[in-house]
Amino acid sequence: MKTVKTFIKQYAWYFAVLGMYILTCGILVAVEFWLYAHAIKTAWLHILLFPALSALMWFIREDNGDKPKPSPKRQKINNAVSVALVLVCSACIAVYGWQQPYDLRVWLYFGFLATTGIVLLVKKIRPPWLDTHSICKWAAAVFAGILAVAGMYLICLRPATVAQARQDIHQQGYTAVAIKGHYQSGQLTSVLQADTNDALGYYLFSAQKNGEEYGVLYSVHGRRVAAAVDTDENGYVAFLLQYS
Repeated sequence: MKTVKTFIKQYAWYFAVLGMYILTCGILVAVEFWLYAHAIKTAWLHILLFPALSALMWFIREDNGDKPKPSPKRQKINNAVSVALVLVCSACIAVYGWQQPYDLRVWLYFGFLATTGIVLLVKKIRPPWLDTHSICKWAAAVFAGILAVAGMYLICLRPATVAQARQDIHQQGYTAVAIKGHYQSGQLTSVLQADTNDALGYYLFSAQKNGEEYGVLYSVHGRRVAAAVDTDENGYVAFLLQYS
């Protein structure tokens, strides 16, 4: 019994991080591919490669027996340099985020940096490069920060999911509604009105009404039908429906 308790105590953080990693990747993939059909990019591939960054932390950790332990002064310098790098990267992302405020990836990167900055600034939390357990705690905090930022983004913007858009189109009298893809405003200039623009783009659905085939564009952020085009009257929409 003591052996099991010792094993759990020794490896609890490892299993916690593994669970957070799988959960984070799964949620971000579901958001991008299943819920929003690529309307919202989640940088899930970057999160998928996170173990490589953790491995780098592990190799340079200061409890490595092959490396001499740095002096307290050297540790303070390392912390200061790391905080400075985090602040510079955060500033760069903030500038880009000001130009692309609806891009979830920007906010996820910011969440990653903000969480790392908190870990570095809070004295009770050991910096991630000190030892293996510190790496695990940092990684768990990063995943929690990323999920929190993603949740806040979706709650604040309330973009329409594919299922919500399909239901709304059904309620407007269309049948056989099927998602065909997602397009930005610049790709639909021949279909949309000149002053129409949605920062998150438009879902393209194929649908039927009164025996005719339609291409229905649904505004992701606006949560409404932006255009319903008869495929016989617009060859471009017919092309998109056929080859999407």
